[in-house]
Amino acid sequence: MEEELNIRKVYNDELRKWQGKPLTSNQESLDSYQEICCGCVLLSEENLREMHRYWEITELAKTFLRFATYLEGFDHMLDKLYEPVRRMIDDELYEGLDDEDKAVVNKSLYDDLRAACMLGENIAALYLAGYYENGHCGFSQDYTEAWRWYSEGANLHSASCYAALARMVIDDHTAPEQYDEAYGYECAYKALMLGGDTLDTVIQGYRQGFLNSHRAAIEQTYLPRYEQEMATQLQREQEIDDQYDDSHEYLADS
Repeated sequence: MEEELNIRKVYNDELRKWQGKPLTSNQESLDSYQEICCGCVLLSEENLREMHRYWEITELAKTFLRFATYLEGFDHMLDKLYEPVRRMIDDELYEGLDDEDKAVVNKSLYDDLRAACMLGENIAALYLAGYYENGHCGFSQDYTEAWRWYSEGANLHSASCYAALARMVIDDHTAPEQYDEAYGYECAYKALMLGGDTLDTVIQGYRQGFLNSHRAAIEQTYLPRYEQEMATQLQREQEIDDQYDDSHEYLADS
């Protein structure tokens, strides 16, 4: 609680400096804007964590966007804030904004995430693609754009982006038509190589005759791992069934 009070005090103190004053772009101002933006993120996360003051999150999102605009070109000052801001501005909060603020939020999300992606932040590509794929926060649902940004993230070695490309091809059938199942399973394999959770998809592809160029690695490493995971899962399910049967026998006896 004391930490929250300190964060809120710093945030409020910095915010008061700009009440009724025009915003400027000198170094002292930029440092203050960064403090305000960080305060917005930290207070929003605190509200979400403690499940209170939800009404404040929309105002914090608006404040963040107002001051973050002046930090354009100083992306290093906003590093690591993209994910918390994405959580701040979810669909429910976005729908509570008026049309003008919705336009500001949408443009800021696009501009900031695109800039971060161009600077090599693969998580920014993942989020931007997700907005397009799901049509959230004012983004038109556009699978072509989603594919484009997932591909950008994959080029930046994002396991999640490779996994999303595989899903769009194999499961959702929303990928551009020139990308076939072979490409989808190759993306799943690359995701697995980068630490992604695509083992099931890779084994599925292998058993269907895909991924022949990776056959040796799959048979030596990934197939045994998959079979071990399946055996462990079956064992756990059997233990749960046994416990269920035992409990019902006890109730019947009583």
